[in-house]
Amino acid sequence: MKGSPFLLFSLLVLPIVAFALLCIGYSVFKLPYLPQIVNSSGKYGIDPLLTAAVIQTESGFDSLAQSPAKAFGLMQLLPQTAAWLEESLPIVGSWREPHNNIELGTRYLRYLADMFEEDWDIVLTAYHQGPTYIRALLEAGGWQKTAYVRKARVFYLCFFLLYHGYFSVLGD
Repeated sequence: MKGSPFLLFSLLVLPIVAFALLCIGYSVFKLPYLPQIVNSSGKYGIDPLLTAAVIQTESGFDSLAQSPAKAFGLMQLLPQTAAWLEESLPIVGSWREPHNNIELGTRYLRYLADMFEEDWDIVLTAYHQGPTYIRALLEAGGWQKTAYVRKARVFYLCFFLLYHGYFSVLGD
């Protein structure tokens, strides 16, 4: 076979490497709770991959996660935030249960998206640091993109590369 070594490498080795990386990606970036993520995200008009990225960033998909600030569950809701959300969105069972935590957390993302005009970097920062704090920073002109936002965006990109076709099939 005539041709450059690069062409041979491209045709034979790169597809194998790409397939191996894809398999590793699926094992590292699993999407447990997918039905709940898709359902809640669709209900509130949030990209399900963004919801998944927030969950990965907040808890690493550990439903029993608890932060030093006493936030709980997959989406790391504070008890007072969960109680406030439950006033307008009654749930059956505990807000710490995975399906309820996703429902309330996604509803909170929608609330923040409306508050900050879907500026997703600001929405993510407000999700992590609280909307009152972020609003004060914005008014003072001192808001900057945080490491949290960069981390969430990396997870979003990983989920997008791995799962975008799945959501396209669903019609998203």
